[in-house]
Amino acid sequence: MRHVKGLGVVLTALVVMLLGGVADAGHFVERPNVIQVSAGLSVHYPELGVFERQPGGGVAFKSKSRFQMKSGATYGWRMKVEPRHTTLKIKEVMTLPSAPASWGFSNQVTISHDRRTSTLETSLPVDKDGYVYNFWTFSEGDPTGTYHFDIYAEDTAVGRLEFEVK
Repeated sequence: MRHVKGLGVVLTALVVMLLGGVADAGHFVERPNVIQVSAGLSVHYPELGVFERQPGGGVAFKSKSRFQMKSGATYGWRMKVEPRHTTLKIKEVMTLPSAPASWGFSNQVTISHDRRTSTLETSLPVDKDGYVYNFWTFSEGDPTGTYHFDIYAEDTAVGRLEFEVK
């Protein structure tokens, strides 16, 4: 094979563009903007944040990756679905730094033996703007530290969201 000077740089730039990766200070983070789940179904990389009530009764999503532990405060993720469907089968695996005092109760959630991880498997409705989302509420006794969500759409891994709770 013949080595062509500069070809590696061109190929690396092409891979970064195709994967939606970010090169920053010598670090490469692979994070595609759009994930092909199946023929005819794509999702945008999930984003983490809070849902805030707006004057006039609406709710707005605000991207955020650090949260203050406050009982009753909500946090979660959303993901754009293309083309718009009415529902999307998701699996959400949430891992906490330690077991909370209580997980609450839902027949759709499975809790691990060490009580640090919950797994939700369900179909969620896609809203009028093409988003599917899920959120949680902090409760008394929830731990501080690093949390993460692993999100799957139609059995395809589509993102990991890691965040700090102080």
